[in-house]
This record gives sequence, C-alpha cells and structure tokens, in this order.
Amino acid sequence: MLFFIFAMMFKWKISLGILLLFIDVSTYSFLKAKDKPTEPLIESSKHGKILTKNKVTKSIVKISKTKRKLIILSIDGFPAYYLDHPEILNQIPNLKNLFAKSQGGRIATINPSVTYASHTSMITGQDPGFHGIEGNTPIDPFDLEDGAWLWYYDDIKVETLLDIAKQENAKTANVYWPVTVAAPIDWNIPQFWRKKTNSDLKILRSLSTPGLHRAMEKKIKQPVLETTKDDAKIRTGVEIFLKYKPDITLIYSTDLDTYHHAKGPFSDQAIEKLKLTDRYVGELIHKTNLYKRKDLALIVVSDHGFTTAKSICRPNKLLLEMNYLQPQDKTWKYYVKSTGGLAFLVENEKYSESKQNPSTFLSAENNPERMNLLYSLSSKIKEECKGVRMIFAGDEFENYRKKSFPLSLAIILSDESTYISTSWTGDLYSDVQNPIFTHGFPAYRGDMDTIGFFYSNIRTQESLSKNPKSKSKDNIQNLGFESVKDVFAFTCMWMKWDCKPNLKKED
Repeated sequence: MLFFIFAMMFKWKISLGILLLFIDVSTYSFLKAKDKPTEPLIESSKHGKILTKNKVTKSIVKISKTKRKLIILSIDGFPAYYLDHPEILNQIPNLKNLFAKSQGGRIATINPSVTYASHTSMITGQDPGFHGIEGNTPIDPFDLEDGAWLWYYDDIKVETLLDIAKQENAKTANVYWPVTVAAPIDWNIPQFWRKKTNSDLKILRSLSTPGLHRAMEKKIKQPVLETTKDDAKIRTGVEIFLKYKPDITLIYSTDLDTYHHAKGPFSDQAIEKLKLTDRYVGELIHKTNLYKRKDLALIVVSDHGFTTAKSICRPNKLLLEMNYLQPQDKTWKYYVKSTGGLAFLVENEKYSESKQNPSTFLSAENNPERMNLLYSLSSKIKEECKGVRMIFAGDEFENYRKKSFPLSLAIILSDESTYISTSWTGDLYSDVQNPIFTHGFPAYRGDMDTIGFFYSNIRTQESLSKNPKSKSKDNIQNLGFESVKDVFAFTCMWMKWDCKPNLKKED
C-alpha cells in the first residue's frame, strides 16, 4: 500500500513537470513571436478577391476589406459652365464648399451625351459602343414598345462596378440609378416607370428589393418615383446608407435636368431647383459625417451639359420620301436614330445577322443601293440643314461608330444649334418658334461638358497614376478626373479593387 502511494506521487510529479515545461515553452514562443514580423494573412488575390489560409484569417481580412465606403451621387444635367459663374456657385454653398475640398471640375461626357449611356459609362469605364447602352431608348420607329427606355441591367454587355463588388463580397445599394432593373444590388430601388401614374408605385415596389421601397417610403414620408423630387431620392439614399451600411451607394437625382429641359439653363426655375438639391447634399454631408470620416468618400458627378437649339433637321423625312420608312405598315428598312445633336443611320434588314458579322454588314462597297442612299442623304442634309453634316467613311466616322454605335451606317452631327429630330412629319429643316433646351450633341462641344468631383479625407492611396510623368504612383491625386468614365477608376482605386475594365459579363 505504501509503495502504491509513493508511485502515484512520483507519477503526478512527472506530469506536473511536463505541464510546467509546456507552459514555459508556450510563453517563450509567444514572447518571441512579438519580436518577429507576422506571417502574411493573404496568399494571393484576383480582382482583389482574398484567398486566406484558414477560417480565422478569413474573418480578419473580411473586416479590413469592408472598412472603406463610397457614395456616388449623380446630379443629372449639371453643365460645366456653371462652374465659371460665381453668382450661381454662391447660391449653392454646400456644393461650392465640397468642390473646393475635392479633386475634379470640368469633365467630358461621352457620345451620345445622354443619361443612360453616360451613367452606364460611369460604372463600366467604357464608351457606349463597348458597354451596349447606346442611348436612352431602343430603336423603335413606330413606338411599338410604348415609350420604353433601356431600363434593364441585362442589356449591359460588360462587367460593372456592381459585378466587381459582388466578387469582392462588398455590399451595394442604389436609389434610382439608370439601367439597374434586376441588377446585382443588395438594396435596390431602380429607375423605372410606365405611365407616370399611381400604378407605377406598385411596379417599382415589385422591382425593388423586397420590402425596401415601402420601408423607405414610411421613413422618408414619400415614395421614390419618377414623379417625386430630389428630396425623396437623396434622403432615401442617405437613409439606406445609414441603416444598412453598404460599401457602395449609388444615388441619382433628376430635378435639375427636368427643369433645364423645361425652362433652360440659367433660368430662375432651374437655379431654384439646384439650390434645393444643394440643400439635400448638405443633409447628406451632415448625416453621414463625411468631413470627419476617413473611411468614407463621396463622388459628385453629372452626365452631360446643356445647350439651346433654335432649328430642327428631320433626316427621316428623306427616308419617308424614298419609301424606306412606311408608317402605314409599320415597316422600315433604314431609320435615323437621334439623341439630340447626334444621330445614327441604321438598317433594319438582316439586323440580327449584323450582330454576328458587323464588318460584312456595314460594308457598302458591293451595295449600290446603300451607297446611293448615303451620298443622297449626305448631300441633302448638308445643303438644307444648317450646321449639320453626315459622315460615313474615314477616321472620324470609324471613331464614332466604334465608340458610340457599332451598327451605324452613317453618323449625323450638329455642329451648331440645330436639333436632329426622329420625326418624319414637317419640312426637312425649319426654325423653331420656341427654343429647345437639350443635350445629346457631340461630346467635343464645350456646352456638353459636365462636372465630376471626388472627395475623401485620405489623400494617399495605393493607385496607378494616369499621368505617366508623375513622380509618384501612390497618390490618388495623380488620377485625373477628366471624363464621366473616370468614376469607374476612382471607385476601384478608393476601394482598392484591381478592376479590369471591358471584361464581358458572364452569362
């Protein structure tokens, strides 16, 4: 019995020694590790997508990846020439102060300089000829689509910031951004309408993230609709940002564009709407605590400028006279699709085939009928439509065709103040009794320039400079805000995403 007790004590002493030795070694290893550089958490990345070694590091990396947030606010129809007028800037103190703190200023739009094409260029970094949204509306000479616009995200041919955000496990939100019906957005209220009546409310609730539209209406006290104003749209965007904390938030406001079309740039009514929009921007800045945060950036951008047209050219009148347009039968062979001061001649025959082999389809060398049409249209437009010209060959034409509308047979441009109409009723050319306040003119014109500003509290970022002469490639200030397409680059840089523009979307 005594021997058994001594044996147990000896065994317990050995176990205790082993335990103390293990504790000592573990403590020593921990203290030594403090003096060593830590092992990298990330093995590799693709499109910024983190590949981690274990579950612990995965959660750590996820926290670091969601640190930065971005709000992109579009103020539709903000012409760059307003920046040259202190009497206007002094009436919008919140925007004036933001502009002074930001990078950017006057930027170029794209061709065609219209809302849907431009906003899609913002989130793809590409021209319309590449991303597929080549205007606001489909080619529909006889309105068989009943006033439809290009609302659907599925029509975009390349990856967008929203696709990349999904790859990055980033959360996204949207209030009324164009071409976002059925987009991969976590909290989505897309732009859509049909008759601008009360029935649109039910449609938009159905197209939005379930429950979101109704919840925001209850909070803001008014719904987001085509007929509601900027306060509903911007305040809804702010509320979604504060409640759900998305990484990327898109907000689209419409009032300035609406009143520019109705009353004209510099009109008292348009400036009053801009002042109201400025107030809502001030609310956004205050409620998000923008100026005191280092994790939040804001892009304020617009899609196009504005001009005043004093005459109309109607190229489709010529096509009607040549029997290429037959409204009574609702058939057509050739049609001029206009965006304002820029138009495209398209052919209906074999249209679907043209998408498969556009180079053969567009060739006019072995098509005498088409060649006669092109020369005849060009001659009559030049002769009768003041300041309007038509091009269908050469470098200028190929540049417009490639970047704007790849299936166009000819491009019609207004270099002065003539609006190109799709109508075929009336004279080929006429002056107008009332001025037409519009856009959609060639992007090279200064009155089509618009605005783009990027604000953040952090000035130095990991980035690639667009200026090859720059001494530093680690400063976001080196990225020039020169075009609506640069929204894509600024977003990727701020979010530290390795974006590859012009990638085709996966089916």
